[in-house]
Amino acid sequence: MELVKQEKQVQSCPVYQPLVENLRTKIDNGLLKEGQQIPSETELATRYRISRSSVRQGLNQLVKLGKVQKVGGKGTYVRTINKFRPANLIGSSHKAISLIVPSIDDPFVAKIHTGIVQVLENTNCNLSVRSSENTSKLEATNLNQSIDHDSLGIILLPLWGLDNAAQVENLYGQGVPIVLVDRSIPNLSLDCVSTDNYRGTIIAIDYLVKMGHRKIGMIRGVSNSANDDRYNGYCASLQKHGIPFDKSLVVEQEYYDHGHEPITGGQHEMTMLLEQAVRPTAVFVCNDVLAFGAEQTAIKMGFKVPDDISIIGFDDLRHARLAPVPLTTIHQPAVEIGQTAAQLLLENIKTLTSGIKQKVQKIEFIPHLVIRQSVCQIQPQ
Repeated sequence: MELVKQEKQVQSCPVYQPLVENLRTKIDNGLLKEGQQIPSETELATRYRISRSSVRQGLNQLVKLGKVQKVGGKGTYVRTINKFRPANLIGSSHKAISLIVPSIDDPFVAKIHTGIVQVLENTNCNLSVRSSENTSKLEATNLNQSIDHDSLGIILLPLWGLDNAAQVENLYGQGVPIVLVDRSIPNLSLDCVSTDNYRGTIIAIDYLVKMGHRKIGMIRGVSNSANDDRYNGYCASLQKHGIPFDKSLVVEQEYYDHGHEPITGGQHEMTMLLEQAVRPTAVFVCNDVLAFGAEQTAIKMGFKVPDDISIIGFDDLRHARLAPVPLTTIHQPAVEIGQTAAQLLLENIKTLTSGIKQKVQKIEFIPHLVIRQSVCQIQPQ
């Protein structure tokens, strides 16, 4: 009778139990680290000689035990326990989040700031704004001080050089809620709110082609995710319209101090384009600040904008309509970007007590064309 009783106990044990116990032991002993991905259902089914349905049941059991978490569309991961516990998280009516930006003088940043403030007006959170003065050294200091001063989270517009990517990754790994705006960090899965720069550039080039231009130059900003997407959009749109790519028509903004964000430009680059034997009839400039410099240079060189050279920018800063020749440009919804970043950060802060990070979100707004006077129609060449 005793033998029969033991056999019944064995038979009542779920077939996925060895999987649960084995993975649980590996997690508890540190053989599977926080954030590490669990093998796929197919691989686990083969390894433990059970069905995928049984694997799912086992993984669900580990979720209930708080050992793993499922990320939609990606797989199952060892649960990450937040180490970040700011002192003011519990029992305080005064709470703050940090906005870290390259410079507070940037009009694009000002619009993002406006959007963030609009969202925080209805919360008990204050906003601490930290300018990195366009240097990676001060950006690193700002990141550390934000946490030292008990910020609940960070909204970061990273410097183009991305010198502090490892520091950002370390803070995120500790459970600090971080949302990037405008620029992403390669190989780092963080929430990011930006414009669809690729599509925005295609809109710009499509418009120039519609206006008869086929010899279209580009002033390209220093490499970062936003500027690289705009360059790729430029190339893709030329190809779509059957316009051969001419590398002599692309001039990149050059800076040699990798730790210092460039804040001016456009003049030297426009001079290079206009001094060519065969000049472009139109130039796409990857941001409005560069476009302002490009327009001023063209006028100083004796060219008429847009009769001799058409110029289109990207940003739609407030000064675009006040330029000597009001600038046709691509509008970025910077206020909405700020609003969305703030809402996303507040959602992430709510998860601090649960210890489970939510699915990473990449939100891109579709920009639109703003037509002013800096582009004219010509006869296709």
